[in-house]
Amino acid sequence: MDFGEAQYQYTATPLHDSDGAIRQVMVVVENITERLRAEAQLKAAAEEKQRLTEKMMTSQKLEAIGTLASGVAHEFNNIMAIVSLANEYLSQSVHDDASQKQIALIRKTIERGASIVRQLLDFSRTEKASMEPMNLVSVVSDVTATLRRLLPKNISVSARLDLSEAYIQGNAQQLYQVFLNLGINAGDAMPNGGELTFHLYSTMHPLDAQAPTPVVVTEVRDTGVGIPPEIRSRIFEPFFTTKGVGKGTGLGLSIVHSFVSAHQGVIELESECGKGTVFKVILPLLNASPQSEQTDADAELLQLHANVLIVDDELFLRKTLSHLLRRHRLSVMEAEDGKSALQMFKKHKTEIDVVISDIGLPNMDGTQLLQQLFKLQPSLKVIAITGYLDSYQSDMLTQHNVRVLSKPFEISALLAALKDLLSQNAVTAQQPTRTKGSASSKTSASAKTRRKC
Repeated sequence: MDFGEAQYQYTATPLHDSDGAIRQVMVVVENITERLRAEAQLKAAAEEKQRLTEKMMTSQKLEAIGTLASGVAHEFNNIMAIVSLANEYLSQSVHDDASQKQIALIRKTIERGASIVRQLLDFSRTEKASMEPMNLVSVVSDVTATLRRLLPKNISVSARLDLSEAYIQGNAQQLYQVFLNLGINAGDAMPNGGELTFHLYSTMHPLDAQAPTPVVVTEVRDTGVGIPPEIRSRIFEPFFTTKGVGKGTGLGLSIVHSFVSAHQGVIELESECGKGTVFKVILPLLNASPQSEQTDADAELLQLHANVLIVDDELFLRKTLSHLLRRHRLSVMEAEDGKSALQMFKKHKTEIDVVISDIGLPNMDGTQLLQQLFKLQPSLKVIAITGYLDSYQSDMLTQHNVRVLSKPFEISALLAALKDLLSQNAVTAQQPTRTKGSASSKTSASAKTRRKC
C-alpha cells in the first residue's frame, strides 16, 4: 500500500427523531495512515521472520547434508575403488571380446557412480575448488549424454559443438554441475516434451566490462514455457523457486551463478513466454591448449625397483591394490591404520621409497600420519588416495607436494604417479656423476627435463 498520501476512514451514523425518521447523519472522519503503516510493518516483519526461519532451517539441512556427504563419499568411494581395481585385474587377466565388453560396462558404471558422489560434494562443500586447464567440450558432451538418460523420452537432447577443443582454466566437476542444473531446469520447463540443445562456440566478449576477449559460449536452449519477466531478476537468488513445495530448494541456479562467477565468467538469460529460454554460459578461453603427455607408465615401472607402503583401513581395497602393484614388480608393505603405519615406517625408514595412504583413517587420520612421516623424512614421496578432502587437508597436502588421487581411480593413474615420483629419485641418484660432455651428463640433463614435465 502507498502511504505517500494520508488514508482516512469515514464512519457515518444516522440520527433519528422521536418518530424514528432520520433527521441527521453524523460523520466521523479518522486519519488511519499511521495505523495502516504500523499494520503493514508488522505484517512485513512477520513475513521476513518466516522467510528467515525457513532459510535457517534450509541452511541447517544443507549443513547436515554436507556432513553426511563427506561420510558417504568416503565409504562409497572406498567401495567403488575396490570394484575399480578388481575390474582392472580382470581386464589384465581375460582377453576375449565378450569379457572386455562387460569390463568396459563396469568401468562406465564406476565412472557414473563417482560422478554422482562428486555432484553431491559440489552441492554441499564451501571450499574453493582447484582450477586446471581442461577441455570444456568433454564436459558438455558428458552432460548431454547424462541428460539423454535422465530426462523423459519426450524431450530430445542434442549438442552442437562448433569446436573440437575449448580449453579453459576450470574445475570439471563444478562445470558439469552447472550444465546439469541448467539441463534439468530446462526439462522441468517442458512438461509436455520439447527440445533441449547445447550449442558451444567461440567469440569475443567484454567480460566484466573490459575490452573484448576470446571466450567460449555454451548456450543451453529449451522450447519450454519461458520465464515470466517479473521474476527474471530473482532467478539467481538463493532459495528462490517457482516450483511447488518439496519440488525444489531454490539453490540450483544460485549454484550455477556461483560456479560461473568462480570461473571468471558470466551467465546471460534470454526468455520468451510460451517459446522457451536460453542461458548463455560465457567463460574465458586459455591462450593455448595444454600439450598432452603420453607416457608408458607400466614399461618404465618395470625398470624401477621400489618399496611401497600402502596405508588403508579398507581390507579388500588394500589387498587388491597390493596385489596389482606386486604384479608390476614393486615390493609392498601394508598397514591398516595411521598408528601401525607410523611404527612400520620407523622400523623400515631406509627401505620405503613411496607411501600410498588413504586420508580417512581410524585412530590417526591421513593428514596427521603424513605430518609425522614428514618430520621423520621431509623428502618422502607420498601419494594420497581419498574420496573427500576439506580445505585444511587440501592445503596441507599441497604444502608438502603430495600427489592426490580421487577414489575411485584406475591403476594406470596410480602407476603414472608412481613412475613420476620414482623417476625423480632416479634423477637424484645420477646427479653426482655429472661431467661436462660425458654420457652421464647427458643422461642427467635428460632426466632433469623429464622431471619438469
